[in-house]
Amino acid sequence: MGQETVINNIISLGLMDAAEATPSIDCSEVREFSVYIISDTVSTGAVIKIESSPDDSNFAEIGTVTVSGDGTQVVAISGEIHKWVRARASSYTDGNHTAKLLK
Repeated sequence: MGQETVINNIISLGLMDAAEATPSIDCSEVREFSVYIISDTVSTGAVIKIESSPDDSNFAEIGTVTVSGDGTQVVAISGEIHKWVRARASSYTDGNHTAKLLK
């Protein structure tokens, strides 16, 4: 969907600084991947959902991270095939949240 930056198998999905989603990426060739949520300038936080879609249109949650402070959290996905994957801030109060995918 969007432009993805790939460095050593790490794909930067993008920055979420409001209740929004990152561009989705094709993960159909892998059965294991991790999504890292890196957050800063957080006082209250956000809930970040990792979502999957078969058609890049209809998404379902496959993981979630509750952010309540600065730092890095990871969601590991394995044993399943997911065509399109994205991160989405489903509830957002404050902070900058960057999603990076390692596959």
